[in-house]
Amino acid sequence: KKILTVHLANHWLKKIFGLNIRHILRSLDAAFSIFLIRRKILPNYDGINVVYPPIKDFIEKNTSYKKPVYTLPFNFFDEKKSIKPSKKDGKIKFVVPGLIEPYRRDFDLTLDIFEKMFEKYNDKISLWILGEPIGQGGIKVIERCKVFKEKGYNISFSETFIPEDKYNKVLIESDVIFSPLNVVTKRDTGIKEIYGKTEGSALIFEAIQYCKPFIVPLHVLAPAAIII
Repeated sequence: KKILTVHLANHWLKKIFGLNIRHILRSLDAAFSIFLIRRKILPNYDGINVVYPPIKDFIEKNTSYKKPVYTLPFNFFDEKKSIKPSKKDGKIKFVVPGLIEPYRRDFDLTLDIFEKMFEKYNDKISLWILGEPIGQGGIKVIERCKVFKEKGYNISFSETFIPEDKYNKVLIESDVIFSPLNVVTKRDTGIKEIYGKTEGSALIFEAIQYCKPFIVPLHVLAPAAIII
């Protein structure tokens, strides 16, 4: 059987289209691509795979898709990536993994929280913003990180792509994954997705793979609990 993994239930399976006025050309291009995928690609597969059981429930109750829906995760626990972090400096190491795109995560909230934490516990914590900045929104986040660095806060970040070996090393040596996902997202298509309900995040599977506790919004916890 041929199975296609679908990450965005509303984009690929619901008969709705949106329009992002600020990015009309990209929005139209994305809408046309969605149309082709629904008409030309989906019919060629015997079923689809989604990463969370709640996404499967959403598809079965809210779309016209009639073929089997499976729930296989991105990855599983990896002993090679579960090395305990070094405690030589005694700091609790927080990491925010993933591309720096404000529509995905509330980076302003993240930096507001850690600014207050750094003011009191700078000698006890550190923060890695582990992702490449995308667009002007990503650049603004980096600029604020630079201000933190100038103040002597224990924050690390990158202005360019992070190689896989370095990405893995930082996650292995971290203590806590912190990711304030924007539960409701809207890309250039203007179509809304809801993390944990219509869209999956690699974050939860990274937490499983690297065996790390993680902090996310309450509405994202339900699918994680089901998978674990």
